[in-house]
Amino acid sequence: MWTLAWPGRPAPVVRHRPGRAWWTLARARRAHRRALRLGNAGRRDLAVLAAAEAVRLFEAAGAPRELAAARLTVGDLRFQLGEHAAAVAAFSGAGDAGLLPLGNCLRVLGRFAEAEFALAAAPARPATRNALGVLCRETGRYDEAARHYAAALADPALHGVVHHNLAGLAHARGRPEDALIAALTALVWHARERGCGSPEVAADAAVLGAIQLGLGRLDDAAASLGRARDIWQRRYGPDHHETRLCRRGLAAVEHARRVAATWPG
Repeated sequence: MWTLAWPGRPAPVVRHRPGRAWWTLARARRAHRRALRLGNAGRRDLAVLAAAEAVRLFEAAGAPRELAAARLTVGDLRFQLGEHAAAVAAFSGAGDAGLLPLGNCLRVLGRFAEAEFALAAAPARPATRNALGVLCRETGRYDEAARHYAAALADPALHGVVHHNLAGLAHARGRPEDALIAALTALVWHARERGCGSPEVAADAAVLGAIQLGLGRLDDAAASLGRARDIWQRRYGPDHHETRLCRRGLAAVEHARRVAATWPG
């Protein structure tokens, strides 16, 4: 296009108004950011609605990479809400980045063969080896699980979660002292890296309390389970399943105390 200009004057700037696709993409990004903010604030019911809107808009805008990221967000939120079948559907549409969380979700649903297939296809990273370790532990392949966990320790950022899982493996193998050391290591690591009130610390404290209960260390078990309950309750409320599990653990501690008090001698 030719633009006429007087000598000595700058040529006029031709401005083009953004098209419909540009506005759709901008709305999609705004919806995705809102979903992430709401999710971080613990408002997952609203967050999942915003994330689903982002998915719809990214599809309309023809933005495949950002669409995959939004689907991952939907899957994560659905998983946190306990809606595992919906999470599987979201992760399945997220491409290679969705294979690891898809495998974890299928494992939680007890679909172990499908979970192993998804994890075998996921990028070969330490996080994938950690997930395979959990799967092997839950299917009774303890030696294989130990090898996967050892490989996952190559990533320093995973030390906390891997030690948490090593505690579960030692407990399954009937080695409570090893489980206790691994759980304590995980808790200290996560408290330093994530903060004392983080969900990771709550999960470690819950596992630690269960191990201490099995060892008969009832006061320590009550303290650990009480710590986990308080964190879960602050973050997710009194009716969340993790909060209820901790309350059950504390009830088991009280029952063990009553039994110990009435035991002869």
